[in-house]
Amino acid sequence: MIVIAIDPGPSTSGVVVLDATDWPPTVISSRRDLGLGEIQQVIAETPRLPRIGTCPHVVVEGIVPYLRSGGVIGATTIETAMTIGGIREMVRRDGGELHILTRPEVGHILCPGAGPGTPTGYQVAEAIRDIYRRAGRATGGGVDPVIGTRREPGPLHGIALGAH
Repeated sequence: MIVIAIDPGPSTSGVVVLDATDWPPTVISSRRDLGLGEIQQVIAETPRLPRIGTCPHVVVEGIVPYLRSGGVIGATTIETAMTIGGIREMVRRDGGELHILTRPEVGHILCPGAGPGTPTGYQVAEAIRDIYRRAGRATGGGVDPVIGTRREPGPLHGIALGAH
């Protein structure tokens, strides 16, 4: 199964294309700072499953507006929601399947022992690294073999785990 994972932002988004046939998934490509047109190109160019020709699954991080009494939703939240709406339309036109997971949902899936609050970006990134370590896929060089180095890349080399 091919999965396109998108972390949307108000103007640009991070995109990772994964082959989830095996666990943990293999990174096919990873790009940061893509606009909607570039995301559409990634969706259109991602290989279809040979036997059935279906669009890959697209997973997008959804927004959670936190409003306290008298609070307002900021402009960047609204712009990110518009980006998510644009991605939704692209996937729908392409006949694909869209899954929207909020940051707290992603955090609690990857960090079930993190407690009641939303796990931090560091905790989520470390949980992802641990998945590859436990599977024996920490094969790169350098201090963090899951990420690796340019000469000896690991399975997550080039992915900005701390950014998008």
